Amino acid sequence: MKRCRLLLGLSVLLMPVPKGLAAAAAEKPLPEISWQDAAAHYGEECVGGGRVVMTKNIGKICVLNFHRDFSNHFTAVIRREHFERFEQPP
Repeated sequence: MKRCRLLLGLSVLLMPVPKGLAAAAAEKPLPEISWQDAAAHYGEECVGGGRVVMTKNIGKICVLNFHRDFSNHFTAVIRREHFERFEQPP
């Protein structure tokens, strides 16, 4: 499982932690949460994780679903401009 930085807001972004930020995070670690707790951390920066059960890449975005009932559960979105930050394309 890759560790990713979750930015929670009106649109949810999932992206790897940039190297410079990873060093800063080591000094002051971000809280770690599971995808089930994401709603309780709206507007906060935190490290999240979980098992992705479905994905869909439509070119401009890649959607990561953490529950089969994706319309009622946490879904992460990776925008195309962040694809190159992943070792393997999402």
